[in-house]
Amino acid sequence: MENNGYIKDLLTSFIATSESTIAFSVYDGKQVANVSFMQFANDILCAAGYFVQNNIHSKHIALVAPNSYQWLVTFFAITGSGNIAVLLNRDLPEDIIAGQCKQADVEMICVDVPLDPAETKDRNRNMKCVCFEEIKTGQPITVRDIFPSNPDDTIVMMFTSGTTGKSRIVEFSSENLESFVYDTEVTFTPNMHNMIMCLPLFHIYGVIVAVAWLQRRKTICIGRGMRYILTDMPVLNPSFVSLVPSVLDSMVKILGRANTAEERQKYIGTNLVSISVGGAGVKLDSCRYMMNLGIMIQSAYGLTESTGSGTWCIWNEENIGSIGKPYGRTQCRIEDGELLLKGPSVMKGYYKDPEETAKIIENGWLHTGDLAFCDEKGYYYLTGRKKNVIILSNGENVNPEEIESQFGECKDILECMVFSDGKGICADVYTENKPAAADFIKKYNENVPLYRQVYNVTYSAVPLAKTGSGKIKRKENTYV
Repeated sequence: MENNGYIKDLLTSFIATSESTIAFSVYDGKQVANVSFMQFANDILCAAGYFVQNNIHSKHIALVAPNSYQWLVTFFAITGSGNIAVLLNRDLPEDIIAGQCKQADVEMICVDVPLDPAETKDRNRNMKCVCFEEIKTGQPITVRDIFPSNPDDTIVMMFTSGTTGKSRIVEFSSENLESFVYDTEVTFTPNMHNMIMCLPLFHIYGVIVAVAWLQRRKTICIGRGMRYILTDMPVLNPSFVSLVPSVLDSMVKILGRANTAEERQKYIGTNLVSISVGGAGVKLDSCRYMMNLGIMIQSAYGLTESTGSGTWCIWNEENIGSIGKPYGRTQCRIEDGELLLKGPSVMKGYYKDPEETAKIIENGWLHTGDLAFCDEKGYYYLTGRKKNVIILSNGENVNPEEIESQFGECKDILECMVFSDGKGICADVYTENKPAAADFIKKYNENVPLYRQVYNVTYSAVPLAKTGSGKIKRKENTYV
């Protein structure tokens, strides 16, 4: 039997889909444009033709652009023409992007708009830079011409988010992507018809969820970005949205001002039935607010190194706060308090870094670095990051995430990050009401042992610094 590879099989299925089946609804602030799966496939074949006709094959090609329909067309064109897509965060400083291109051996860069050669000469000295408009003018190839990748072929590379320390490059195989997509079948409910794309596509969960929705012939809504989420949602009317905790909190804050269901629908539309949240810092009060509106909260956990796979559940009062149970072919176990994952979605490894790969993957088990426990019903709960644990001079260990979770109960503490400066426990706090936040922290200190008290707090009127995927950047703990 001929091996087609996952991308080729996916495009074949797009071509066979009815013209009336909508793949994308794209809103530019004025009108909504719908794109069928057949049109999507044809656009991919044209873009792939650009690479084929220019003899661009087996190259590391960077995608440096914001979320868009054309981003996804180019992504499939790169991988479908036998090249490797390197996903980069366009919002990073120019020198960091240049460094990442060098580290990933990038030979070509794809962007949404033409770049000024004078401004980008250092980045592009040894690389061709081409914009989406040029790529989509390629002469169409046929599905037969799509590269038939083997399961172990690297087709995507991505940098870890790097909340602390140096980011590494993760290699994903064709099998990694395919495994995630098929294993997530359990996460789809019958009333989830269309999703609005919020997470950045250079982040593993952003791109892999998009592929999973396309695999199931469901519609992806593309608005004008996170800044306009609450004005785009009532227009695109999604039934599902995946959010980072900080965005969910902001959404709840705005919805809380509405007094009726009709007023709330002006922000989120009439079809929203499910929200997926992941990452640290989820405020349970925000989730309960949505649950009380009849909106299902899905808790998802995974790492870049696991292609986003891990655990999942729908929250109720029995399991709220958990990261769920393993799904699909993913296995979980706890070793010395650390959560380990195993399954076909675990990455190929870190690019050109076998030593670091061997440190994190042992006998197929991925060491997540997350501390966790499993309750008697099989639900897993995170308690902190192994490398973030604060080791005090008296020998006590403190998980900063536990304190951050307690601070999160205060509605006036919008964001916080706990760390050690070598003298004791400190915190950076983002608040719009410093007196109320300070009073909450004072009461916290009065009710915990001395070693768990936060002795130094820095208050900020602006949000804390974050990684490209929306996680708060951590400070390294200092010890004496």
